[in-house]
Amino acid sequence: MVYRSVVSWRYRRVHAHIPQSGQIVIAVGGITAGGSGKTVVVKAIAQFLTSMGYRVAILSRGFGGSITENCMVLPDNHSWKEVGDEPLMLAQYFPVFVGKNRAKSAQLAGDNFDILIMDDGLTQRYLRPHIQVLVIDTYQGLGNGRMLPLGPNRLSITQVLPLVDGVILLGNGSFCLRSALSSCAQVSIMPRLSLFREIPYTERLPDNTPIIAFCGIGYPDKFFNSLKGYPVVEQIVFPDHHPYTDCELEQLKQRAIQAGARLVTTEKDFIKIKGRLPVTFLPLTLNLSSDFKVFLTKYVASLSIN
Repeated sequence: MVYRSVVSWRYRRVHAHIPQSGQIVIAVGGITAGGSGKTVVVKAIAQFLTSMGYRVAILSRGFGGSITENCMVLPDNHSWKEVGDEPLMLAQYFPVFVGKNRAKSAQLAGDNFDILIMDDGLTQRYLRPHIQVLVIDTYQGLGNGRMLPLGPNRLSITQVLPLVDGVILLGNGSFCLRSALSSCAQVSIMPRLSLFREIPYTERLPDNTPIIAFCGIGYPDKFFNSLKGYPVVEQIVFPDHHPYTDCELEQLKQRAIQAGARLVTTEKDFIKIKGRLPVTFLPLTLNLSSDFKVFLTKYVASLSIN
């Protein structure tokens, strides 16, 4: 109850004013503590908007990083320990700015960008977004529907839903938002809410060498499910954002040698062990549906005109 009350108070706070004009701010986030897939959605949106000719930057809190000042991520100079694993991963593709205060990151980005995308942007209260997109993994759903520490949720779905512009249901799991809301008043807003089902995929491995799969992400089953059809001999789970030690990597290496297997992990994990262990990573990719592209294009165009 205490956690729910504090979060509810924070979520009702008024946003700070956007510190610069002419920039569109898009917030992408989930309500669970991890595993919703918001980062892969951020990447897909950034790719699409870049292909449309917009100058796009990503704003991230930099969770797990040691840097306290807002800064631009420099992939050749920064380590994941400094800026966080997800920002460093995204910085391989797009300009990324990290810092708890997203308004300061936006100021740092300046007028060099047309659109700023906030990764995990629904829970921050520093920068007012123009567009808010909620991501729900259709395998994970809303868990037991309860708030931390009794459940996986950082925000209540009844708080968030009236404020977002669209909901992405990620994956082809059985989760149904309408059914999840059937017992609450929020179901009444469903006809006005834009829903999109987006199906991510992973790149395929070139052969059927036995696999030892390991990861340290919020919802590990999502990664393991992507390996169905492969000869996976072992699945190893580490905590989300896990800082792999040399001892752990050596143990993984020896297990692979003994099993005659290939080590396979996620891109988020790979960014922390690159050069330290022979490992293959499978990037999670999302081709946005035409419906969502139309939704986003119209929204951005209307904001650009205004």
